[in-house]
Amino acid sequence: MDTKEKILDVGRQLFASYGYEGTTMTMIAGGVEIKKPSLYAHYTSKEQIFKDVLDKEVADYITFLHEAAAADDSSIKEKLYRLLVEHALDDEASMNFYYRFIKYQPAGLEEYIVGSFAEMESETEKIFEMILNQGKEQGEIDKSLSNTQIYRMYFLLVDGLSTMPVSYKSEMDGRDYLGIWEVFYRGIEKR
Repeated sequence: MDTKEKILDVGRQLFASYGYEGTTMTMIAGGVEIKKPSLYAHYTSKEQIFKDVLDKEVADYITFLHEAAAADDSSIKEKLYRLLVEHALDDEASMNFYYRFIKYQPAGLEEYIVGSFAEMESETEKIFEMILNQGKEQGEIDKSLSNTQIYRMYFLLVDGLSTMPVSYKSEMDGRDYLGIWEVFYRGIEKR
């Protein structure tokens, strides 16, 4: 990992943990283990680091969705479960970053953040539409349900599973997630 990648990785973790206002260039430099002047050689402002972190998060998520959708070796149920587990549950720093900044945009960055998340949401909907249509064509998903219904319920599930351990201070393991997933999938599978 080169220095710029380290800056973005550390920046993402710090922004997710301390927010935009609570993260300083000194903290980022310290996390990367470089001196502050070296950080300024790569980035002239915290805002630019934040924007690059956000852009990378959006691009990485869209790439992940495309790769998962293109996997021909799995059923629709397996694809949707993989999307749930690998991104929403396994990447805590990304989820913390997303939830913090979807709700609380720093002053002056609101338009940039909302625009980035809107781009991500649009691409996510297209990919899910493709996966769900494929599932309906293959007889795995109930055709009487609209893709919008399934999409919204799926992301309510993701949001709930992502915030539940923090909100309720409860420990969940793979069996818990699988059980919750099974209940969700029974609701959308073809009967």
